[in-house]
Amino acid sequence: MKNWAVVLSFIVPMGVVSVHSADEWAQRSDMYQGVGASTIQRAAWAWKEVWVPKSQETKRAERSNAAVPYSQLTAQLVHSSWVELGMTSTLNDLIDKTPGCLNPLSADAKVLLLGDSLMGGVAIGLRSLKAPVPVQWIDRHKISTGLANLGYYNWPEQARQATAEVQPQYVLFHLGGNDQTGMGIRDQGVWHAFGTPSWQQVYRLRMEEMIRNVQQEAPSAQLAWIGLPAVKNPQHHRNGDIIRETQRSVAQQLNIPYLEASAALGEAYIQDGLSRDGQYRNFRASDGVHYSVVGARAMASLTGWFDQAQNFRVKEADDIKLPLCSNPG
Repeated sequence: MKNWAVVLSFIVPMGVVSVHSADEWAQRSDMYQGVGASTIQRAAWAWKEVWVPKSQETKRAERSNAAVPYSQLTAQLVHSSWVELGMTSTLNDLIDKTPGCLNPLSADAKVLLLGDSLMGGVAIGLRSLKAPVPVQWIDRHKISTGLANLGYYNWPEQARQATAEVQPQYVLFHLGGNDQTGMGIRDQGVWHAFGTPSWQQVYRLRMEEMIRNVQQEAPSAQLAWIGLPAVKNPQHHRNGDIIRETQRSVAQQLNIPYLEASAALGEAYIQDGLSRDGQYRNFRASDGVHYSVVGARAMASLTGWFDQAQNFRVKEADDIKLPLCSNPG
């Protein structure tokens, strides 16, 4: 009996964690590219199907996405053929392309991805889309990190080391999801409460340091900062407004593109809804923060690198009057 009690003391907590994390495990499995990747991914998504309850809206979305209409499939095939033939002027007349600020991908380029678990989601979106040229996606995201607590994970220094090692042609930043929970900053022995002017100043300096460290290690690389999306928690969303404005300001100051998340997923939080192609889709994970695979593809569309990704953006984003990325002119 004693042995069984010991076994149960391990099995029960692990079971609870497995159920609670089923949604995140499924999405993160898509990032694994090693041995047995397809088997692991199928198992993770099957586990999610068992343990993550679905809303009626999500079930309708799955039914509507189950089959691709013949006309849509034909358009995709024609579109791919035109790209291969270099008929870009014709495509521009038919496709609402993202007026992004990033240069087109170069063949065999290394794209370094730096950020928290939100960047892990964007990495899924980037990898799940067909790039116009061969490219290496190098994902160095770290969960539960940010710029508020460098004692746990020093992003400016980690970004420097990753850039020096990889020598990328492009670098994408996407973090702040943990900072927007209201984390204060301790800097040189002084405590700065979240959102105060001193907090914002320290946050700016840390972001500047992170960007400049990358620029120093890879002077010719093109950099872009992806802004934070809306989140379900109202207080965290309001906190995110402070971080968005700070990040946008620093990016403009350092003359790097700032990609507006609202142009992909809307200014208000949207869990399920219509995408630009009229399909009913699920955009966000059940935690109200992270992305579904569709949402990750929508965020990836902000780079302007994937024509086929534009339809994954939420319908409400069509009404947003801001540019998809802001850059000083």
